[in-house]
Amino acid sequence: MEEKQIRTLKSTLEEVEKQTLIDSLIISKGNKTLAAKELGISRTSLYEKISKYKIDI
Repeated sequence: MEEKQIRTLKSTLEEVEKQTLIDSLIISKGNKTLAAKELGISRTSLYEKISKYKIDI
């Protein structure tokens, strides 16, 4: 049986946030204005998060 690893809440939330950003950019076909609107954040915040997570879409 595989032993389950304990991860910090911060790392778990960051992983979910990054995947949500990637998914929204894919769904919006790279339209950052639309992705930001659907996520309920500003375009500036979206760009900051894209930079933070080094997302290349």
